[in-house]
Amino acid sequence: MRNSLVPTKNMHHREIANTLLIWGFVQLASPTSAAGEVTEAATVPNQCDTQSVDQQLTETFGSVGVFANLRGQPGSIRAVAAQLLTEALNASPQDDTTCPVGCEPGPATIVYKVQPTAFLSETKQRQICLGFERRTIKKPLHFPKKRFASVDDLNEWIMDFSRGKGPEGKQLYQLCASNCSPRYTFLIDSSHDGAYHVASEVICGLARDRSNKRYSLSTFRRSNCSDPSE
Repeated sequence: MRNSLVPTKNMHHREIANTLLIWGFVQLASPTSAAGEVTEAATVPNQCDTQSVDQQLTETFGSVGVFANLRGQPGSIRAVAAQLLTEALNASPQDDTTCPVGCEPGPATIVYKVQPTAFLSETKQRQICLGFERRTIKKPLHFPKKRFASVDDLNEWIMDFSRGKGPEGKQLYQLCASNCSPRYTFLIDSSHDGAYHVASEVICGLARDRSNKRYSLSTFRRSNCSDPSE
């Protein structure tokens, strides 16, 4: 994943300026722009829309070594992610969801996070990455929901996305440029037809230490409550 999950190229000042312009344009055009947030903030929340704490299911590690991932070897991030996602998405529903009176528990959302385990020291970080870190910690990059028929299709798209392939991956590499490293959060919901709907959030910031090829992969279960009258 970005042999790692980040592009490796030196940028001239003009390229950096172009990247910042693109980043600003996409954020303004995004449905999660400031105007959209103001509208959402003014909406009265449903009493059943509780903010529950994510319950961690698993945390493990995978290598972003190129050859190991091309072959799908055990310990590669491709192989580890496939197993982790399969276990999380096929786990039996739990009955410990606590909802407000008058609300009922709905299907859980699986939260899948991927991030480097080692970063360069602050003195070695480029200013563009420090700037991205400050901005995207407060307002992550959001990408439209995608639908996948199987866990394998989902995992393959995540691998491509993190390598800058496909429309979303190319956009990611434009927004998270220089040697800055993305940190990923995928929100995965199952549908009645067995497919998976995935929304992606990315924090772009501190450059990872490329001598360390290990990434952290973790899954969480996020309970959802709904109003049965709706």
